[in-house]
Amino acid sequence: MRLAGYFQIDFRSFSGIHPNPPDSLLFRRVRPEFSGTLLHRFDFRILPDFAGGSSSLVEAFVDTRFPKVTVRAGKFRAPLGLERLQSTVDLMFIERALTTGIGPNRDWGVQVSGDSAKKRVAAAFGVFQGAADGVFITAGNNDGMDLGARVFATPWRDPSTQTSAVKRALGGLGFGIGATVGKQRGPTLGFYRTFGQSTFFSFAEGVALSGIKVRYSPQAYYYAGRFGVLTEYIRSEQVMSKNGVESSVSNSAWQVAGSWILTGEAKSYRAVEPTRPVFPNWGRGSVELVARIGGMYLDPVMQVRGLADTKSPSTAAHEWVVGANWYLTHNVRAGANYAHTSFSAIPSVTPRPNENAVLARIQVAF
Repeated sequence: MRLAGYFQIDFRSFSGIHPNPPDSLLFRRVRPEFSGTLLHRFDFRILPDFAGGSSSLVEAFVDTRFPKVTVRAGKFRAPLGLERLQSTVDLMFIERALTTGIGPNRDWGVQVSGDSAKKRVAAAFGVFQGAADGVFITAGNNDGMDLGARVFATPWRDPSTQTSAVKRALGGLGFGIGATVGKQRGPTLGFYRTFGQSTFFSFAEGVALSGIKVRYSPQAYYYAGRFGVLTEYIRSEQVMSKNGVESSVSNSAWQVAGSWILTGEAKSYRAVEPTRPVFPNWGRGSVELVARIGGMYLDPVMQVRGLADTKSPSTAAHEWVVGANWYLTHNVRAGANYAHTSFSAIPSVTPRPNENAVLARIQVAF
């Protein structure tokens, strides 16, 4: 049995949008984690969240380990986006990119996963309830099922075993693709948010999924010494209906994010491990500079055919974010981000005003 978890205290301040949300201090996440192993083969994890004055079940699953594959059943991240699959405590930025809005937050399902003998190719395949874009699913949201699959390769992993300088340089390169496909019918739809967690697009009342839904996401990262970059593209094609009229809708998003460790530690897909933590030795910790650009493009047909809420004129959002992280220890982290988001709309419609957001966070994980 194991008890772990993390909590995050955020400060938010805005300018540009009208009216501006008030400055706020809040618990972004309060998540104790209960996990363990039964009979040397069955691993379980239960992750609730108590932030925001309410409780929710973020993840709950059981892994059954076989010699070459693992079977997972329960509620967990579907095998699709690169940043969505990254642990919350390992993120470079305070909030995830626009790409994570296109795809499920969590989903119920059964998944089989495994990797090659040298752990250079990992693959996963599963059957899922079929959460809509951005939806934190509960059982029975819509009528239908999704198939999900992802393959990710790190061909030059463990470069110490290579004699070629080129292969050593490519040791931190990974790339792959994830996809989901299914047929969904039901009214449970999500919404799209900015970096500051303001909703800039939501669906009109009476809109429902009504057919085939396909998502795919090519993705890659590269880490070399203190430098790292992560990039991904995601596209969602689905059929929606309102008042019996069906429409084919295509939405997409992309991001490119970079990181530089000023204090010299190695960058990876996981959080930075400071070589000289502040506690207990009063070291300097680790300092990381981060920057990201990205965008989301929403199908104008949703505005033309009345699928969008009248308060949501946006057909595109473009963001850039800069920030810094200070890792005091491997348990404690402080960070600050500045994000600028601009919006586009269909002709003759005034777009949403630009959003400028300052976010700061204290994170404690144990």
